[in-house]
Amino acid sequence: MQEGLQRAVGVPLSLAERVGVVWSPLKETVAYGNVGCKSDAQVAAKALETAMFGAYYDITVNLKDVADVAFRRASQKRVTAPLQEAKDRAAVVLNAADKTN
Repeated sequence: MQEGLQRAVGVPLSLAERVGVVWSPLKETVAYGNVGCKSDAQVAAKALETAMFGAYYDITVNLKDVADVAFRRASQKRVTAPLQEAKDRAAVVLNAADKTN
């Protein structure tokens, strides 16, 4: 059972750590892309941020049942950084979009 729980944590954690590569192209789209696509970039930023919250909550829920304390702490630490990055980067994209015409 513990192995299954660790795997249940590992999948969304892996996703959380990989989606960060999307933020820079998204910001560039807002800065240099078609102004008519501004709302698409804004929705993408919020959707990506929401996906990160989903991964965070999924991991947190599953971690409470994992017996390996070291694994729990390491996983919690690993998911906190991408969540904060998502909050910060979404704000940057939304602010940049607000400044475009």
